Formats: sequence, structure tokens, C-alpha cells
Amino acid sequence: MKIIQQIYQLSRLINLFFFLILIGLPFTSKSQNKPPKQESLRKRMKSLEAKKEEQEKEEQDVSIYLKEKHQENQSKGVQKRMKASRKKAERLNRNRKKPLSGKKAYKFKTKLKKWIGR
Repeated sequence: MKIIQQIYQLSRLINLFFFLILIGLPFTSKSQNKPPKQESLRKRMKSLEAKKEEQEKEEQDVSIYLKEKHQENQSKGVQKRMKASRKKAERLNRNRKKPLSGKKAYKFKTKLKKWIGR
């Protein structure tokens, strides 16, 4: 009879233990879902921006190096033609107007508004 009572008490303790664990689980899992602190977020964003700028600078340096290397690989006559065509392109693009500037932009916007119905 005593053994049956001891087993009964032990099973009640085990049930109580599991019940308390089940009640405590949501609190522990909720504490893991805290958002990151604002300062750490700023630091992380700052470091990501710095890495991005560094990578862009590296890519730009590589592209400049490749252009120079390409220029050096050409013969002297080709180099002269490339230089002349580059200067001509710069001269032609210097006086180019922006698309849809001034009166043309105004006309285009009004026609667009009429077409849309506003």
C-alpha cells in the first residue's frame, strides 16, 4: 500500500514538473525575439556602408587599371585613333542638351496629363 502511495506522489511531482516547464517555455522563447538595439543597428549599417564604399572604390580602381592596360596593349597608330575619337566624343557631348528640357518637357507633360485624364 505504501509503495502505491509513493508511486502516486512521484507521478504527481513529475506531472507538476512538466506542467511548470510547459508554462515557462513561452517566456524563454519570447525573450529571444527582442529586436536589436538601435546603436548596434547603426553600427552594423555604418560598417556595411563602409564595406560597400570600399568595394566600389576597388572596382573603380580595377576598371581604371584595365582601361590603361588595354590602352598600352594597342599599337601606336591605334592609340592615336582612340585618343582622337575620345576627344571628338567629349567635344560632341559637351554641348548636348538634356532630353525633355524646357519647352519640350512642358509640352510632353501636358500631353501626358491629357492622355491619362488628369
